[in-house]
Amino acid sequence: MSISAVTSKDVLNINGRQMRNFADGDVIKLDPTEPLTNVTTGKDQNSIYAYNYKGKNMKLEFRLIIGSADDQYMVALLQQYNRNAASFSLLPMEYDKNIGDGQGNITQTVYLGTGMTFEYQPSIAENASGETSQAVHVWKMIIADVNISIT
Repeated sequence: MSISAVTSKDVLNINGRQMRNFADGDVIKLDPTEPLTNVTTGKDQNSIYAYNYKGKNMKLEFRLIIGSADDQYMVALLQQYNRNAASFSLLPMEYDKNIGDGQGNITQTVYLGTGMTFEYQPSIAENASGETSQAVHVWKMIIADVNISIT
């Protein structure tokens, strides 16, 4: 029996705001920063496994059209952070990945993140050959704790 997966209508919320002004290409990427488990093997193939708490840290990268309402919102948050990082309220994040089965049923994988802040300033490019990425801010965030559930 074959399995179908149809993806569409994913949603990214940052600090309660649904992001909508995405650019082209990979508009959202969520990647772990470290392994969830570390293992070492010693004499006689004895192995030690250790849960790595840093394994729940994740990097969020998303691409917004420069100057869009969502981009302006992120720039305002970045300005707050740059003025006084110690007084900045860490951001919540929710990413809902929707997968249809081709029969009208949808499974949603929900990534809930807490303790998110800016990892880098947004990157920018200029290109004389008409590359469209010159109209895109690439935002790179770091999240302290991400939990995954399926509904």
